Amino acid sequence: MSNFSEIVLQKIERVQKVPSMYVTKPCFDAISNFFVGYFSALEDVTNIPYNHDISIWINRKKRTSLLWTAYIFHVLAKKDADKAYSLIFSELKAFFEANIVSPEAI
Repeated sequence: MSNFSEIVLQKIERVQKVPSMYVTKPCFDAISNFFVGYFSALEDVTNIPYNHDISIWINRKKRTSLLWTAYIFHVLAKKDADKAYSLIFSELKAFFEANIVSPEAI
C-alpha cells in the first residue's frame, strides 16, 4: 500500500470516528457528499479520477452505471440509510486497501 493510500485511509477513519467534525448531521447523505467532494478535490491535485475509479471498482460484482455512492445505497444497503452509512466506510477502506493509489504513478 502506498503512503498516499495510507493518508486517505487515515482520513476515512477520522471521519468515521468523529463525523460531526466534517458534517453537521452524520448521516449517509452528508457523509457521501463529503467524500465525493473530498475525492473531487484530490482529483484536482493528483489527476487521479477517484470517484470514477471507486465507481468502477464497486460495480465489479453487479454491473451497473451507478456512481459509487448510489451503488452503496441502492444495491448494497437496499435503500437502508443506516446500513449505507456503515457500508460507506467499509467499502472505501476496502478500495484503498486493495488499490495502490499514488499520485506519483501519474
